[in-house]
Amino acid sequence: MANRFLYIDDNKPSLNEAIISAINAVDGVKVVSEEAKKWDEQVEFLLSEEYDGLLLDWRLGDVVKYDSEALAQHIRTLVNNGTLKTDIPVVLCSANSNFQENFGRDDSSHNLFLTIYEKDMIANQAERVATEMNSLAEAFKLVQGEVITDAKTLLAVPQAITIDPRLEEETCSLIEKRIPHNLVRFILKEVVEKPGPLINEDILASRLGIDMRKSQDWLKLLNEHLSTFSYKGILHDGWKRWWAEGLEHWWKSSITASNPKGRVAKQRVKLLIEKTGLTGLVAAEKQKLSYGTEFWVTCVITRLPLDPLDGLRVKPQTIHLPWQDEQFVSPYGLLEFGPETLKKNGFRLNAFEKDKWETLRKNSKD
Repeated sequence: MANRFLYIDDNKPSLNEAIISAINAVDGVKVVSEEAKKWDEQVEFLLSEEYDGLLLDWRLGDVVKYDSEALAQHIRTLVNNGTLKTDIPVVLCSANSNFQENFGRDDSSHNLFLTIYEKDMIANQAERVATEMNSLAEAFKLVQGEVITDAKTLLAVPQAITIDPRLEEETCSLIEKRIPHNLVRFILKEVVEKPGPLINEDILASRLGIDMRKSQDWLKLLNEHLSTFSYKGILHDGWKRWWAEGLEHWWKSSITASNPKGRVAKQRVKLLIEKTGLTGLVAAEKQKLSYGTEFWVTCVITRLPLDPLDGLRVKPQTIHLPWQDEQFVSPYGLLEFGPETLKKNGFRLNAFEKDKWETLRKNSKD
């Protein structure tokens, strides 16, 4: 049965038909649209109907006298005091083009929403959005429906993989407190979305030295060889990830005993072709203004492979936790798109990189 999301907007439901139809065309999620009601009516409606999640428009205040943050906070309160028996994910969206930037200024509201989307993105990437919403709903059901007592079970950690004891301790603490929103949000924001024990497809390709956009055999490599260390824990169906340590184990057992990190991209790809027989793999090239091809990370702006020695370290707007990898921006990405784009993507330049950045800017002008 599809997970039902209630979409509350200040527009009439008929004005949101394009977005709703796009999401509902994907299996797994059913969105029902309702125009925002007066506060008492809205709360009563939420208590009388059963949904698996909420999709809230950022600006509810144009018609009613409250905003999405107030409604989301009240839902959390109703869950905490037992009035609302089942906790559900709350997702935020907006048609405002400056939405991400403006929302990023208000840290107090970040914890209320599991993820945020711009409406143009929902229309253009409906399958991704619907899959993520479905994954969130399933994650809430999982942590409320099964007795999960440890981090390794929740994350489905393979036997050969070790995880940072501080990550394990924090996860177990949240499991014991049994507040679904806090647990799911922590795993999403601090484990799944940030590189560390888990890496995304872009970083996976970088560590293999592959240009996945030019490689005809990339999907074959993923499905026939790299699936052995894909992430299968909570939220895995919405956010495809791979175990970073699993990649190194696979490389040493299937490709060569030496670590891929010490080889340039062309050497890595040559070995991959020899061992897998997949001739449609293409080595990644360095970005403009970069020099090395011992790729291991990606630029947080361009998402392209990057040698850490060429990059400038960045910090996320939130606290960097011990199990998370350092992240980088490429000189080209920063010069071409500017610090404003870096900020919009949720990062700021590491203070130790300010001199390097000033030198880059000066040299580019000269």
